[in-house]
Order: sequence, then structure tokens, then C-alpha cells
Amino acid sequence: MNLSVTMKKYQVVGIIIMVSFILVLPQLILKNMIIGSDALFHFNRLYDTSQQIKEGNFQPFISMYGYQQSGRVVTPIYALILSYILGALLLICGNWFIFQMVSNFCLFLLSGISMYALLRKMEVQQRTCVELSLFFMTTYSISYWVIRQGFSSWAGELLPLCLIPVVTMFKDNKYQPISVALSLAVMFQTHFLTRIFLLFFYSIAFIYQLIKNSHRLKLIRQLVTSMVIFFFLTSNIWYALRWLYGNNKILPPFQNTAMFEQTITKASWYWLINPFILPLMILFLLFTLITRFRKMSDLNKYFSLMSLFFFFLSSNFFPWRFLSTLDISLIKVIQFPFRFFIPGTVCLICSVGLTLLEKLYRVKVKNFQF
Repeated sequence: MNLSVTMKKYQVVGIIIMVSFILVLPQLILKNMIIGSDALFHFNRLYDTSQQIKEGNFQPFISMYGYQQSGRVVTPIYALILSYILGALLLICGNWFIFQMVSNFCLFLLSGISMYALLRKMEVQQRTCVELSLFFMTTYSISYWVIRQGFSSWAGELLPLCLIPVVTMFKDNKYQPISVALSLAVMFQTHFLTRIFLLFFYSIAFIYQLIKNSHRLKLIRQLVTSMVIFFFLTSNIWYALRWLYGNNKILPPFQNTAMFEQTITKASWYWLINPFILPLMILFLLFTLITRFRKMSDLNKYFSLMSLFFFFLSSNFFPWRFLSTLDISLIKVIQFPFRFFIPGTVCLICSVGLTLLEKLYRVKVKNFQF
């Protein structure tokens, strides 16, 4: 039995590896680099970390090699650990083309495994898990790094793994402080805005547990434990922020006053149609919520409503034009509303998987039921 389960796991990993290779194959055949809008920014900091490793001259605060040796401060507050991992990968690869091929392959591979792990945690049928994981690999949420070198994709591929503690809260009615702290720490070390999304996910799930759990005092103690572990694991970020903002006058983040243009219903419509079946899945989600809401499990309701919430924020149905004129710090951080589409896509896939698991739709033909 154990051998059979192990073989199936290897088969799944093999399928994800094969599809990851297929997805990078066109670029391998063409032998061309893909230079997107964020390439200059991210490639500079990865070059900087790679040269630090090569020269043994570690300076995590200022850029000694990238950004024209300007001393620009990026790495300590923007994915420090991942920057050095990718910098080491660049050093091993030897040139930008091989690095881009290998990093794209790793991104596809990890996104597939991450989504598969989350769906299996929800006890979705294995074949459905594989199909939905492969679908996730082809979404623009992952291809954003491949096409435009948007770093949000690295956070997006980790997001399913970081949502596993949420599933535990709903299905097992358990709060695992170490898992929660590790997941939050990983996301805080990866991408700023996505860590805010993850905090929101956990906040809603924790409120749900407070309502359902009779041992509220124990739950609060576990929350405090996870906070202590989390702050310890992210101490490098808090130290960097305190050092930067305590001793320097820092310019505020770039405020995109035309952020209403960067939505999935405006200039960033391509997020919505890649792959083309995605809009149909969103319509399916809406239809399910309207017609099957009472039959849905609490976990399914959670992911379905969260998906709609993030899709709403990524569109012009939300008043971004008005909000962009206001002096609100959080709005300045967001910059591009299409970023909300990534957690929305993850939640959508979870909702579809749970809907199929719960068999909310049944088709009957004479005496047969499918």
C-alpha cells in the first residue's frame, strides 16, 4: 500500500516536471531572452547578490555591484534570502539566458507542487489535484515572472503552501502556531504586498476559529506563540526597517495615480484571459455561490468568497480612480490593482477543487448517477 502511494507521488512529480519543461521549451528552441518591464530592477539586484557571493564581499544593505554601483538599498527589505538564492543560481548558470531558463523552470515546478500539496491537504481527488495544479502553472499569476519578470509570481507560487494552515483551521479545527509562523515568515521574506494578503487570509480564518472553538484562551496563547516565532524568523526585516527609517530620510514609495488603468477590466485584461478558460471558471464560481451556497462546506465558502473579493479588488468595479487621489499609505503600496488577481486565482482553484470534491453538481441519466 505504501509502495503504491509512493509510486503515485513520484508519478505526479514526474508529470509536473514534464509540463514545466514543456512550458520553457519554446524559449529554449528560440534561444532568446525575455526582457519585461521589471527585468532591469530585479536583474540588477540579483546580479548584485551573485557578485557578492563570487567576491565574498557580503553587503546586504547597499548595492555594491548592481544599479551602477550606486549603493541603492533594496535587498535588506525585499526578499533578502530569495535574492541570495537566485543570485547563487545566476552565478552557477553563468549567463542570463541559462539563468532565465532554469529560474522559469523552477518557478513552474514549485508552483505545481505547491498547489498540488494544498489540494491534497483538502482531500481533493488526486487526478483533480494534478489537473488543477497544471492549470495553475499556466496562469498569468505564474507567467508574470516569465514574461515581465514580476516578482509577485514567486510569492504566488508559495501562496498555496502558505495556505495549508488555513485548511487545518477549517477542516481539523486546529491552530498550529509553528506552521502559521513559518508560513508568514516565508511570505514576509518573499514579497511585501502578498504578505499583507496572507495576513488577511489568516485573520479571517482565526476569527472563524474563535467562533467555532470553545477553548478560546488556549487559541489566543497559541496565537501569541506564533507571533513570537514569526518576529524571530523575520527579525532581519524589522532590523533593516528600523535602521533605514530611524537614521535616514526615505522617499515615499512611487504612487501610481493612474492605478485605475492597471486593472483586469482595463489595460491589464490579459491577466483574465490567460488561460482562456479562466473567465468561465469565474462564472462557474459565481453560479455555484448563487445556487449551491447552503450546500457548500465552510472551507469552500471561505475560498469562494475570498476569490470573489480579490477579483473585485483587481477590477475597476472597485473605486480605484477615486482612491488614487487620496493620501492613503496602503493605497500607495498597492500601486497596481492587478496584483490582487494572484490570490484570487489561487482561491478560485481551491474552490473548484472543493466543489468537485463535495459533488455539488450531479448529472443523472435514467438509473445511473455520475
